[in-house]
Amino acid sequence: MDTTEKNIREYPGFPEYKLLDLIDEKTTFKRGASYEHIHHNEFNIWQDYFCSEDYKKPSGTKIAFLQVCSWAKPYDFSYIGKKIREVTNRYPMVHPIILSNAGVIPYEYQMNPTFCAYDWINLETLENFEEIRKEYREVLIYRIERYLKANKYDLVVQYGIPTKKYSLSPLIKDICKNFNIKYVLTPNIETYKNSKEKLKNLRDIGEFFCINEVLENMDDCLKKVCEYVKSINNNTSL
Repeated sequence: MDTTEKNIREYPGFPEYKLLDLIDEKTTFKRGASYEHIHHNEFNIWQDYFCSEDYKKPSGTKIAFLQVCSWAKPYDFSYIGKKIREVTNRYPMVHPIILSNAGVIPYEYQMNPTFCAYDWINLETLENFEEIRKEYREVLIYRIERYLKANKYDLVVQYGIPTKKYSLSPLIKDICKNFNIKYVLTPNIETYKNSKEKLKNLRDIGEFFCINEVLENMDDCLKKVCEYVKSINNNTSL
């Protein structure tokens, strides 16, 4: 993929975000996780770019941090995303990556129109919600596998609910095992169990990820994995 004439530039006022004229046609809003939207050509074009030699992840990042998307866009400016980013920003080695029906989205490209012009839908309101859920999972796992194969990381951290039904964690762990990448899931089971009652009362399940004790556990996890990655890069052990 040749992006030499696609005008990569910083987002005005926020140099950590990049804009790229990758989509030729005007972006239209894609409402709901339909089969057509999961496979939308815009999403596929971006996935191809993130898995190409033209894409370069931020310098110095060695840990892929896989997080859920937020209803509000851009992700980092949402109530949920802002709290997550306040923690990940403490660790330059960590590369936040959003997982959604739009695919695998490195955080630095989230300001592009494609990733600000779609949303999710409550699948249980759909007659074929099990079919759509299955398609979403299969496509997302394929995109994660493809991305991790194309981009080198020493370690993958997934910020997810450890025992929730339909969890992707076992599948992502298997991908990492196949690529010989260390995998860590946060928060841990104990933190999840202690926060379980709060989870029942949330209007948006995504709010689970900005509960104080869950964020604190994630922060502790990132601190430890950064030390681990530093140690293996220095040929020493913890």
